Amino acid sequence: MTPKRSVEGAAREAETAPSRTAFRRRRGLLRAARGDGAHRPSQGQSEGWSPEIIGAATILGGTLGGILVMHLIMTLLQLRTGSTPVPPEPSVPPAPPPTRPARGVAAVRVVTLDSPDVNYTEYALLEEPVILRGSVLQSWDAYAKWTPDYLASTLPEVSAYTRSTPEFITWHDNKPLEPFVHPSVGEWGVFNTMRNVSSRDALHTAGPPFHYVSDDILELQARFPSVVQDLQPLRPLAVTETGLQVNLWFGSVGLQTYMHYDASFNAFAQLRGRKRFTLFPPTAAMYPWPCLHPHIGHSQVDWRDAHARDRFPKFDSSGAIVVEVGRGDVLMVPPYFWHHVEVLDAPSVSVNVWSDAPAYALLDDAYTIPLPIESNWEASTRVATAAAFLRIVISSVLALHTEDFDVASFAADLYDQRWRQLLDKGYLIVDSDKGRELCSPKSSGVVVDQAKLEARAASLHALFALMGPIAVRQLSLGNYVERVASAVVEPVLVGHFIQNCLGPTQTTEHRS
Repeated sequence: MTPKRSVEGAAREAETAPSRTAFRRRRGLLRAARGDGAHRPSQGQSEGWSPEIIGAATILGGTLGGILVMHLIMTLLQLRTGSTPVPPEPSVPPAPPPTRPARGVAAVRVVTLDSPDVNYTEYALLEEPVILRGSVLQSWDAYAKWTPDYLASTLPEVSAYTRSTPEFITWHDNKPLEPFVHPSVGEWGVFNTMRNVSSRDALHTAGPPFHYVSDDILELQARFPSVVQDLQPLRPLAVTETGLQVNLWFGSVGLQTYMHYDASFNAFAQLRGRKRFTLFPPTAAMYPWPCLHPHIGHSQVDWRDAHARDRFPKFDSSGAIVVEVGRGDVLMVPPYFWHHVEVLDAPSVSVNVWSDAPAYALLDDAYTIPLPIESNWEASTRVATAAAFLRIVISSVLALHTEDFDVASFAADLYDQRWRQLLDKGYLIVDSDKGRELCSPKSSGVVVDQAKLEARAASLHALFALMGPIAVRQLSLGNYVERVASAVVEPVLVGHFIQNCLGPTQTTEHRS
């Protein structure tokens, strides 16, 4: 679902992360679920590279414990054997077919559990969506207690996103590209309009207007004192102990959340009603918005458009996996799986549990490694050094999974999927002439310290090697490239930087 805590936020790159205060609150939620005080230390946070950070000594931030060690072992096995290890299958009966796979090349696996006391993490790590029935959800007080009448009396009024059309897409605050978005495309108020509405209307009314309620349960406690206790035990559905957040969802029939990914493990529990999920794997060419854009983490493709390939030629709708989630179902959505969600029945009441994926924490660590660029250098030197550094980083990361890699091809695909439509259609206000001057022949001849760049890139290589599936690693690498570029050029020129500075014609002089 498109969350208030979404695919990236103001303080972290991949998706919105709680503040340190919020992390302490999340850990309190975990303690309530576990009955003890155990927790994993929170990851460092970074918005980008300030002038004070650029050029500082290399540091490797964050704690890579627990789940990250497991991913390290799996990655090393993959590097040695050339294949992806498969986590052990949970000890459960064979799965029956899904009730109604509407369309798609693969049916979602449905597992009926003999007992709710299983290791849910095993299912979360399968790297495919799985529906669980007979899970811990059915032992929650909320499962029987949270009827529409009960919710309407306990929460008579809620704050809901409200729109005249059924599809909702998140517009994240304070993204670098926001000042450059053309007014015809949209602005903060268009996507984030909220109104106080009665819960009864939000639960029962078919749009328009369409009401979309998404609330962190910790923020509901003052008005809904039993909300956390009603959802115990929660701990089995959390894979990691950082970024833990639990949201309550309900909304109008027909309401849809736009195709997006979450950089988190997502256990989605349906308490009332039905929803339809349409999913694509991380390998799908979904043309994501740049990570600098307010729509970060969302797809530019309308996957239902029969002519989508006219604008997005690499998109393949045949890869869609469609599944309906009903009362008592828990859908385990793997990190970085693209998903679109539609409310089919009213009242629809859902709860989901997010916890950080390893790649999310690792990318956050990557942002703590200072760039080998000095803030007092001339602009042309900063740009040329950033380009040379990124070519080394891209080569290093691509070499993890293929011997036939091409930096220019990676850059061309990054530009085509994320930037071409925005620039060709005039969705951004940009001086294209200024962009075309980046890394032009007249700016060539800058001398860079190759040894220094390679040493700094080595630290990044170690982090990207742990990021698991190749598609996740490449998406994260694209985000990293955009963020580095935005440290040396205006955010609106990052697309031009990718196209002009990372291609085969980019030239610099090297010294060892």
